[in-house]
Amino acid sequence: MASKNANAQRAYENALRVIDPWLEYKQYIRELPGMSVGIFHDGRMLFAQGYGFADSKRNTPTTASTSYRVASISKVFTAVAIIQLQEQQKLTITDPVSAYLNWFFSPGNPSTKKLTIKDLLSHTGGITRDGMTEHWNKDTFPTIEHIKQQVRDGGIQVLLPHTRFKYSNFGYAVLGELIHCVSGMTYEEYITKHIIEKLHLRHTVTSPASSQGTLATGYGRFIPRKRRETFRSADTKGFTAAAGVISNVKDLCTFFSALFPGDNRLLSEKSKKLMQKVVGRRKGEQFEYGLGLELWKEKEFRRSGHGGGFQGYTSYIQCDVKRRLVVVILTNAMDPVPRQLTLSIFHTLQAFEDRRFYASPSRTLQRYEGRYSDRWGKRDVVAMNASLLSYDPEALQPMKDIAELKPLRGHPHTFVIHGDSDFGNHGEHVMFIFGRAGTPIRMKWGPDYADAVSNNKRNPF
Repeated sequence: MASKNANAQRAYENALRVIDPWLEYKQYIRELPGMSVGIFHDGRMLFAQGYGFADSKRNTPTTASTSYRVASISKVFTAVAIIQLQEQQKLTITDPVSAYLNWFFSPGNPSTKKLTIKDLLSHTGGITRDGMTEHWNKDTFPTIEHIKQQVRDGGIQVLLPHTRFKYSNFGYAVLGELIHCVSGMTYEEYITKHIIEKLHLRHTVTSPASSQGTLATGYGRFIPRKRRETFRSADTKGFTAAAGVISNVKDLCTFFSALFPGDNRLLSEKSKKLMQKVVGRRKGEQFEYGLGLELWKEKEFRRSGHGGGFQGYTSYIQCDVKRRLVVVILTNAMDPVPRQLTLSIFHTLQAFEDRRFYASPSRTLQRYEGRYSDRWGKRDVVAMNASLLSYDPEALQPMKDIAELKPLRGHPHTFVIHGDSDFGNHGEHVMFIFGRAGTPIRMKWGPDYADAVSNNKRNPF
C-alpha cells in the first residue's frame, strides 16, 4: 500500500506540470478576477496556488492564503457540528426539530412539527429554499427572530417530507439555531471551539470583520463589454450556518481531510460513514446527498464534497476518500467555473496515475517545454518520462486528446506524434526551432508553424 501511495504521489506531482499552467490560462481566458486552488493528498498539501487578483482595483494578487466566502460549503461545518452533538448524546438526528426548538411549528403546516433533524440535514424535508426575504439580491439577511417569525407565519412547508430532494438554506439556518439551543453556545462559538480551533484553521471565520484583511473582494458575473459588479461583504446573520463561513484552500483541505477514515479529530468512524450514506437523490443525476455532503460515484471511486455560491464568490470542493485526495477551487467571481475545473483536475490526476507517469521528466526534454501559438490556438508542451506531452490549454479536460511526442532517432529536435485527437496529426512529425539564446522560438507541427509565447513577458498567453 505504501508503494502504491508513493507511486500515486509521484504521478500527481507530475500532473501538476499540466495542471498549473492550464489553471493559469483558464483564469486568464475566462477573465476571472482571482482564483485559489488547493490539492491535498495522503496527509499533506500537494499544491496550493493563487491566480489573478484578490482585489483588481488595488492589484492585490491572490495567494494560497487568500480567504473567500465559501457559501454553502458552510453546511458541511454545520453537519459536522450536529453529528458531534449526537455523539455527545445531546441530540438524536431522528428526533423532530420541534423537540428542541419549540417555536419550530407552523399552524398552517402541521407536518412541520414532525420534521426531523435528519430531514433538514439531507434536504428531504420539503421546506422552502430561502424563506421570504430577498437576501441574495438585497444583501440583507434575516436574523434568527425573522426566521422564527417566518415559521410561525406558515408557508415554509412547500412539499410533503420525503417527496424528493429539495435544497434548503432555510433548513440549515434552523440547524444553526438548534446547535445554539442544544450546546448553549452560539453557532459561531461552537464551530470555532469544536472545529476551527481543534484543527488549527487559522483563516476560517464566520464574520467578514474577523478575516484579518485576507478576504478577497467579491465580483459579479462576466458580461461582455461591462465592468464586473463589486459586492460589499454582507453579514449573513441567521443564515450563517447555511452560508456564512469564510475560509481558504489550505484550511478547507485540512477540514475535509479530517473526515477521512483513520482521522478521529472531529468524528468517529461510525459518524463519518453516517454522513456519507445516501439519503437524498436527484432524478437522472449521478449526484446524491448524504448529511451535509454532496456525493458522487465515478467508476469504482466515490467522492464527497460541496459547492457554494455567494454574492461575488463561487467555490467547489471534492474529496476521493479511497485515494485520500482533496481538490478545492475558490474564486471571487460569480461565474459557474469551479465545478468544471475541479472535475477536470481529478480527470488529469487520474490520467497521470493510469498512465504510470511516475518518473521525473528528462532534463534534456525539458528544454522543449513551453506554450506555442498560431492563429488556431495554443499548444502546451511538457516533458514526461521519455517523451513530450502536448495538450490544448483551452480544453475542458487537457488530458482527453493529449498527444505524446516521441523522439525520432537520428533527427535532432524532431518527434513523432502519437495519439492526438481523431482529427489531428497522428503519425506525423513535430520539429522545434531554436533561437540564439538556446531556447525554442517556433514549433513545426505537421506542416504548420507555431510561435513560442511562454517567454514573452508582454503576452505569455
